[in-house]
Amino acid sequence: MKQHKANSPNHSVRTRAGKDIVCEIFIPDNYNQKLLIVCSGMPGSPSSPKKYKKLISLGYGIITFRYRGSWESGGIFLKSSPYDDLKIVIDQFSKGFVDLWTQKKLKVTYKELVVIGSSFGGPAAIFASAHPKVNRVIISCGLVDWQATDQTDEPFDHMRRFVRDGFGMGYRIDKKGWDKLETGNFYNPVTSKLPIKTDKMMFIHALDDTIVHYDTVKKYCDARKLKLITIKQGGHASGEYLNRSSVLKKVNLI
Repeated sequence: MKQHKANSPNHSVRTRAGKDIVCEIFIPDNYNQKLLIVCSGMPGSPSSPKKYKKLISLGYGIITFRYRGSWESGGIFLKSSPYDDLKIVIDQFSKGFVDLWTQKKLKVTYKELVVIGSSFGGPAAIFASAHPKVNRVIISCGLVDWQATDQTDEPFDHMRRFVRDGFGMGYRIDKKGWDKLETGNFYNPVTSKLPIKTDKMMFIHALDDTIVHYDTVKKYCDARKLKLITIKQGGHASGEYLNRSSVLKKVNLI
């Protein structure tokens, strides 16, 4: 199996991990053997590797994926933890991927694997810190406590209605899925008993984030002695911060 080389910054390979999870992979010609897996926010348009232009220019390989039950991926959204989806993507490396356009097998190698969690994807990245194949994780505007959302601009009742009316079958989720999140005992860093590796984690958060409040994240980080990079202004920009050279330097990606 040969490692794929994409033809241009505008081209990525579409593939699957496991049976259901649709992924996009971009490996630049100047690939530095550092690979980033992005756990994106929700709802919104599917995250594409092209969003991370600055990192691609620096030679990073980028993988984005759709959680099961969302967008092109099969399954029911939140039937299982999005972290389980991430583990399926990571496990696929040992088997190799298939370019769904050419049907050719491709193998993606790396010397360092970094998981980035943005907003809704924050918990998946936090839990991934304990995965033996993950070298480090970066959480950008990441959610740490589902029970704190009712004090934000995205309370549960609002989100249920908005996802249903605004995204339709983009998210195949039933009442049980929403209810699991709202209990605070599912996919929730504050209450989870999953192991984490605090020395692998680094947080980026803006003081004026009205979706995931800064104070909630700071409290989580302070209690666990986690590194938190504070941005004065920018709101809930999540992955957008990783196109800023100043931020990339602070998280040691430059």
